[in-house]
Amino acid sequence: MVDDLVNDKTLIGMNSKQVEFLLGNPSYKSDSIMSYNTGSRSVGFGLTICSLTITLDNSKVIRAEKIEHLD
Repeated sequence: MVDDLVNDKTLIGMNSKQVEFLLGNPSYKSDSIMSYNTGSRSVGFGLTICSLTITLDNSKVIRAEKIEHLD
């Protein structure tokens, strides 16, 4: 689902309220960023934590990207 939202640019142009209606409450929110934890998976002896990070400008989505953090 996250890949589809990012690749299809589904969220671009939406306002923050529309994003919250579609995805629910974010894990983190500021005036310029919304972030959703999307899960984790094991990678060898580590863990990859995935999130969807949405960048806002004047409460409108200008970028959505999938972020993977190796822990």
